[in-house]
Amino acid sequence: MGVELMRRNDELIQSKINSRKAKVCIVGLGYVGVPLAVASAKAGFDVIGVDVDESKVASINKGVSHVEDPYSEKLLPDLVSKGKIRATTRLVEGAKDADVVIICVQTPLDKKGIPDLSFVKKVTQGLSRLLSNYKLIILESTSYPGTTQEVVFPILKRGKGRTSRGFGLVYSPERIDYGNPKYNVSKIPKVVGGMDNESTMLGASFYGSILEAPVFKVSSPSVAEASKMLENIFRYVNIALVNELAVLHEKLEVDFVETIQAATTKPFGFMPHYPGPGVGGHCIPKDPFYLVYKAKKVGMNLRLVAAAKTVNTMMPRHVVERLDNALKRQGKKL
Repeated sequence: MGVELMRRNDELIQSKINSRKAKVCIVGLGYVGVPLAVASAKAGFDVIGVDVDESKVASINKGVSHVEDPYSEKLLPDLVSKGKIRATTRLVEGAKDADVVIICVQTPLDKKGIPDLSFVKKVTQGLSRLLSNYKLIILESTSYPGTTQEVVFPILKRGKGRTSRGFGLVYSPERIDYGNPKYNVSKIPKVVGGMDNESTMLGASFYGSILEAPVFKVSSPSVAEASKMLENIFRYVNIALVNELAVLHEKLEVDFVETIQAATTKPFGFMPHYPGPGVGGHCIPKDPFYLVYKAKKVGMNLRLVAAAKTVNTMMPRHVVERLDNALKRQGKKL
């Protein structure tokens, strides 16, 4: 693609973002895609959501959020009634004329603990046939460093629908504190890393137009992907730390919650985590193992993550045993 043509395409997309005339397509209407669609429409963009689940599509088109998110539940009905958001099961309908396409599909682990990128690949293959107009494509689905560059980019590059108009490609990890009314999607800072500087700048411009929070630009998609891994491994390992120490403090007959509260008075170098029955949520139980997988590919074992898994997976049993013992002391059975 000629440099001058690429520059004109970038300027056209930038102009559409500035004027809110860019058409936005959100692929994957789950707990990430729905709030993102709402934020985009609230900012003034016309949004089409795409999902294979007909019930989700029907719900969105009725103005009802199937995602338990206060932000989406409040704003979606009005945005749908004004025609700013609609949904479809057909990728071609949603993405063919879109200027910005954001991929928010699931990336589960298979039974062997290997990342399953089949949903991302399928969407990317579909998009590769719809590149007759220049598009900014953004991947938000969580995966290991290198996914955007090694998996998504080659599929788009060799797509049958690719013309000289081309595409921009960005990775921006989803950040959702599910159901948190204080930190809805518009108030959470975003990290953006593109395949080239132009893509990064366009991605930052788009997110800057829909968020009230700052956008942090990084040098590559891999850095953005790695930042998501670091965020969630940090939580996973620290949860394991306090879980193991909680078990120890039970044996020592020392109040561990009070211990944490005391440590929290230190104004630097400490961040409180609290023990519980392992780890939960959409991300924390699985995300660390994307990096475990990638590490093994380069001949390294993440021993700390493995140790944390041992601790976290034993906690549900420990909690049940404590409950059983407490009931027995009262002459009751679990």
